[in-house]
Amino acid sequence: MPNCKNRNSKKDFRFQISNSRLASSLNLESGIWNLKSEIMETTQQNSIAKLPLLASIVALGGLADAVYLTIHHYTAAPVPCGEAFDCGAVLTSSYAEIGGIPLAIFGALAYFTAFSLAILAVFGNRLMWRLFGVQVLLMACFTAWLVYLQAFVIKAYCQFCLISAAVTLTLFFIALISKFWKSEQSA
Repeated sequence: MPNCKNRNSKKDFRFQISNSRLASSLNLESGIWNLKSEIMETTQQNSIAKLPLLASIVALGGLADAVYLTIHHYTAAPVPCGEAFDCGAVLTSSYAEIGGIPLAIFGALAYFTAFSLAILAVFGNRLMWRLFGVQVLLMACFTAWLVYLQAFVIKAYCQFCLISAAVTLTLFFIALISKFWKSEQSA
């Protein structure tokens, strides 16, 4: 009889081993599934943060353009323009200043604000990204007014002003894309 007990205990031991292997296999599969879902979440979060990062880089380009125009305004140095442009006519018009302050300074402040909001959004602050959208919408509306003034009132174009308009339009499209992209992901 002692041999029967040994045989049964060997079978019990084998059964326990195979059950523990099955259980660890299930835990391993569950762990892999959890790891996959964590990777997917991280990837989605990282891909969402790419738009604010792109926006911050674009905003720096606009900031550089606005600072360049501000420096030229205060040094009274002529702004070099291409043949098809008349920067002097645009930058010395009555529309180039508000209360004696050049629009380029307001542009620099707007781009710096957009940059700051976008950088904060890169680090996960969703409220700052919403504020970025509002900021860029206001910038786009004002830019549309300024382009209208160049085309129909001043009847001259400044290439640096058009670069600023292109930067603002790019920021607006980035904010718009993020809005629609976010809606599609949640659907």
